[in-house]
Parts: sequence; structure tokens; C-alpha cells
Amino acid sequence: VTTRGISSGRHMWEFCIRRCSKAMIAVGICSHPDAGLAKDQLGLHKNAWAWRVDGTLWAHGRQCSSSYGVIKAQHLLTDGDVVTVTLDVHAQTLAFAVNGKDLGLAFGPPGSGAEAEVPVVNGDPFRVFFPAVSLHNYHDKVRIRPAGTMGTLAL
Repeated sequence: VTTRGISSGRHMWEFCIRRCSKAMIAVGICSHPDAGLAKDQLGLHKNAWAWRVDGTLWAHGRQCSSSYGVIKAQHLLTDGDVVTVTLDVHAQTLAFAVNGKDLGLAFGPPGSGAEAEVPVVNGDPFRVFFPAVSLHNYHDKVRIRPAGTMGTLAL
């Protein structure tokens, strides 16, 4: 989890896979810097939204979809891949891309056309969001870098 949260606007982060021993990396956001990530994979806590490369979407501790952005067996995440996460706080949406290929809208409010119609803000305009990742193996490594910001960073 990063240390600077997002409170408004549209923001993008790149999760650069530096070492991936298995394809069980989960990327997304959480609305609390602790979010239970020390013991659970991202998305298995009530304050997190995540995409796992097995094609599942998770929000608030439950699986919301099993077929989002499925990467075929010939291309699971490997060293050098880049996962882009786009959060639009105003639109209440979260989307993902892999190596520049847009996977479509993952999370959004009802009527948004998202794979999982689960709004990100969920009625709390004061919520602060943090980009986050969970790794499956001790040796896995991911670097998070900002890819674009239009809005407010919370300290």
C-alpha cells in the first residue's frame, strides 16, 4: 500500500512486475492504508477492490466476477509486464490495463457498464484511496509508480 492517498479526481498508477513466481498477484485500491492486507489478499477485506490475474474481481471481501480481463494461459503476468490501474473518484470507477491493453471498466456504479457494478466511493465522499498490491510468493516484487493525476492527493 502506498503512503499517499487519493481523495478526488482521476488517477493512474502502473504496477511494474519485477519478479513474478506465480500468477496470483492482485492489484487495485483500498480505502484504508491497513485494509487487512497483512493477512489477507487484496480484495478480501471490506475496504478494498482488486483484480486478480485469474480473472476474478473482488470487492468488500466477496468475489464479484470470474471472467474480467482473463489473460489466457499463454500470457500470465511475467517479469516486465505493467498493470495500469485507473481510479476515477467522481465517476466511482476503477479500470485496469495490461501492457497498454485496456481490459475495460472493472468496478462502477449500477448502470455504468462495469463488469462488477460495485461503486468505488460507495456513498462516502470523504473516503481516501490508496493504490495497493498483494503478492503470493515471498520472492515476488512489484514497483508502483504514478502514471497520471488529475485531482487531489491527501496527505
